Amino acid sequence: MAEAQNDPLLPGYSFNAHLVAGLTPIEANGYLDFFIDRPLGMKGYILNLTIRGQGGGEKSGTRICLPTG
Repeated sequence: MAEAQNDPLLPGYSFNAHLVAGLTPIEANGYLDFFIDRPLGMKGYILNLTIRGQGGGEKSGTRICLPTG
């Protein structure tokens, strides 16, 4: 069994334990610039505010890109 990830900014972190809040400064090609695939979904929610660039997601199997703000 894989070791649990304790950093909420990295893949493999379980959000089942507690509320996580804060700022995540993601820069293009930086160590936090990666895609997370959760084919079985999540037990919870993520709320993102994109202030520069574009946010993305998926709705009903269709990939969408959202403008800033």
